[in-house]
Amino acid sequence: MPGLPTLPELLQPLAFLGEQPAAVATLLTALIMIIIEDWRWSLFALAAQYILAGWLLTNALETQVAALKVLVGMMICLVLYITARQIDSSRGTAQACGGKPRFARMGLPFRLLIGLLTSIVVLYVTSNGTVRLPVVPEHVNLAAVGLMTMGLLALGLNEEPLAAGMGLLTAITGFELFYHSLEQAVTVIGFVVALDFLIATVTAYLTVAHHWTPEDAERGKLT
Repeated sequence: MPGLPTLPELLQPLAFLGEQPAAVATLLTALIMIIIEDWRWSLFALAAQYILAGWLLTNALETQVAALKVLVGMMICLVLYITARQIDSSRGTAQACGGKPRFARMGLPFRLLIGLLTSIVVLYVTSNGTVRLPVVPEHVNLAAVGLMTMGLLALGLNEEPLAAGMGLLTAITGFELFYHSLEQAVTVIGFVVALDFLIATVTAYLTVAHHWTPEDAERGKLT
């Protein structure tokens, strides 16, 4: 009876995408996080982003290590999901973490416009060599620059800690794609993993604090 597939084996089906399409797909996940307000879709895009980034990292890291990065990303998504779901269910409405204006400062037309324009600029400057990170292949250059740029954009557009935190995690993932192509030391990878978890923990805490009211403090729970 065959056993369950290992994490490295789960990454292998992504080979059909090709390196360049996978890099463009990572940019698309970041664009979704900017445009869509619903936290569920944003978390889904973040999870897909971690999977695609793990596949791209297989060129720089051992497959087992790249798969471990994917596992860490899924754990981070689980932490954020539990946090957002708790607030959402406690308030009895999607207004808690997504789907309403509190999730983002700007309206949909503006986010759509600025997201698409930024994506086009990233594709242009990376394809013609205007922005070229040292050492890394062309597809990694696109994914790294795209995620760092789009992540910082998401961080700046959102006042909701959950959305801003996911933007910061996206930017960190872009940096990891670049940095791990230069440095593959286990200690460095462990430090970056710890940083990812720290950002996720702070994001979860700030998300709860953002929706915590004086009435909640008196009752000892979210309303």
